[in-house]
Amino acid sequence: SIDHRKHEVFRKQALLLEGDQELVDGRSFGRISALAVHDVDLDENGRGVVLAADRGGRQAEQDRQESRGHENRLRETASAGKYCSAVWTERIDGINVPGAALALAAGDGLAWLDSQLDGPDGRYSFLANEPVERHLRRFGGEAPFSRFPGESADREDASEGPAPSCVPRWIGYVAYDAAWSKPTPGRPRFDRGEAPVVLFHRYDAVLVIDHQEGQAWLVGDDAAACRRLRARLGGPRPAEPSEFEVSALSVDDPRAHREAIERALAHIAAGDVYEVNVARRWLARFEGSALALWLRMREASQVPLGMFFDAGDHSVLACTMERFLRWDAGTRRLVTRPIKGTVRRMPGDDEAKARLLADPKERAEHSMIVDLMRNDLGRVARVGTVQVEAPLVVEPF
Repeated sequence: SIDHRKHEVFRKQALLLEGDQELVDGRSFGRISALAVHDVDLDENGRGVVLAADRGGRQAEQDRQESRGHENRLRETASAGKYCSAVWTERIDGINVPGAALALAAGDGLAWLDSQLDGPDGRYSFLANEPVERHLRRFGGEAPFSRFPGESADREDASEGPAPSCVPRWIGYVAYDAAWSKPTPGRPRFDRGEAPVVLFHRYDAVLVIDHQEGQAWLVGDDAAACRRLRARLGGPRPAEPSEFEVSALSVDDPRAHREAIERALAHIAAGDVYEVNVARRWLARFEGSALALWLRMREASQVPLGMFFDAGDHSVLACTMERFLRWDAGTRRLVTRPIKGTVRRMPGDDEAKARLLADPKERAEHSMIVDLMRNDLGRVARVGTVQVEAPLVVEPF
């Protein structure tokens, strides 16, 4: 049994290690078995009771043989008072990132979290397709963040491969328009219709490319999920898409934008708000392959944080060097790395860094965002734990 502290049903995987004994559906599993537990419920004493499971010993050995020397393992991460979660991880060789993306694009729901630069945010790239679950909230609905499906926060690092806490299992987006969902704080400027404002897909297996170690891994719910992803990666690879067309950009009335700035300044002067993000909407007509556009963007702008997300009836494409939030569930450490203050880089311009650091406007903008994010983190962090570790760091992109 598995001890729980929460009175709810967990549909998680667990693993009984060698030496454990458990009786499931009248069958006894002993020392030679690796037991994959599908369902765990609570008895009246708050202890976990296995509802359904499969014998995994022989199958696990067969999977190891089929992998042709790749490293396979099951990870078990249990601690007192917390439920277990198991992850199947195996090495995969010969991976070309764009080629893998093209192979997975033949299926549905391609998600590609891309990194092309070294640094704290650029170690891993992730690819997946064929989502097994979907979490969707549309504009106008109440409480768009309620009942969001969660993952175990108790996965720990292992000796080999990517730590489970580093591998995303839900991939998606939160639109700015989520702020206008009910209860609405005001009247939005543009008609949103029923556009999605929160959309996440869960993938039962993810391809992980570790750029630092030069390795690639399949990480999934179980061996079967990884086998399916491996098969999709080795399937017929379509030709690289190349055709797309983007029309001229249009933007909302600049007079309305200026009026919004003037109102924002008045609210700041009155002490109503601390900061206002006054944005404009740029629109263009698009025809062709969204993936072709993304590949062109990826070539033109190499960044540590890129994203292509196929949502079915629309796609989300992003290239950024700015990490909004990073949450480590193991250490319970929350980090933000905002960027404010920029200057254009020109060939042979060796003074750009000094010019940026000396600009009073750019320094004021940077100080503003540091203070704002420190305030925001202070709302959820323990008192006294928020620290500014690296202010005014200049990074070239």
